[in-house]
Amino acid sequence: MQLLAHLAAALLTGAPAPILPPSQDWDERYTYETVRAGDASSTRVERVSMEYMATNGTLYMHYRAENERGCEEMSIRCDLTGSNVTATKQEYTKSGATLSDATIWVDGSNVHVGQRRDKGGMKIRTRDTGGTPVAAEASLMAMLRFFPFDTDQTLEVLIATFTQHFVTMSVRQRGSETITTPAGTFECYKIEGIVDLYVTSIKTTYWLTKAKPYFMVRYEGKRGLFLAPTYVTSLSSLVGEQGADRQAHKPDASLPPVPEPAR
Repeated sequence: MQLLAHLAAALLTGAPAPILPPSQDWDERYTYETVRAGDASSTRVERVSMEYMATNGTLYMHYRAENERGCEEMSIRCDLTGSNVTATKQEYTKSGATLSDATIWVDGSNVHVGQRRDKGGMKIRTRDTGGTPVAAEASLMAMLRFFPFDTDQTLEVLIATFTQHFVTMSVRQRGSETITTPAGTFECYKIEGIVDLYVTSIKTTYWLTKAKPYFMVRYEGKRGLFLAPTYVTSLSSLVGEQGADRQAHKPDASLPPVPEPAR
C-alpha cells in the first residue's frame, strides 16, 4: 500500500517515481568520514557512503549519510555527462521516523523541486535553467567526473537543493595535489566551486583522483551560509573496480535500522 500511495502521489503531482537502479550490484563503493574542521579530537560527525553504477548510457548514484541524529539517503540518476539529473532524498530520525521526502527533476528547460507535505500531495517549486547544467546536491559529485580537467575552463552549474533553493556555482580547476586519507594516498585534481552571494562568496573544494573514474577523495566546505562551520570529508575505504576493501565500513550498532524508502 505504501508503494501504491507513493507512486500515485508522484503521478498526480507530475513528479517522477523514485530513482531505482536495475540492480544493487554497484560498480563502485566508497565510504567517507566527515569531521568539523579544526576539531582536534577528530570526533566522527558522519559516516557517508557513495555507490555508483553505469549501465545503458545511465549513471546511477546512491548517497547515504549517518550521524547521531539519524540518516539521509539520496538516489540519483543522470546521463553519462552528469546532466539530465533526477534525484530523490529522504531523511530519517534515529527511530526511523521520516523527516522529509523530496524529489528534483529536470523537464526540458526547467528544473523542479518537489517536497512532499505531511498531509499528502507535493509542494513544487520550478526554475528555468537558462541552459545551465543542473546538479541536485550530491549529484555534483557525479557531474565533476566529466569536468574538462587540465584546462582553464570554468563550468557554471545550477545547484538545486531539496529545500527548494537554487544557487549558481562557478567550478574551476586549481591545479593538482597529492592527498593522503585513511584509504591511502592519491594524486588528485583540485577543483574549486564558488557561489557568489550578495554580501559574500562561499568556496567549496573537491579533490578527485587523476585516474578514472575520477572519484572523490576529499571535500572541504560549509554547511550553510556566512558563519556556518566548515567540514572536511575524507575517503575511508573503497571497494569494487578501484581496489580491495582496505578498511571495511561497519555501520554503528548504536543506530537503529533505518526503514527502506517508499518504493
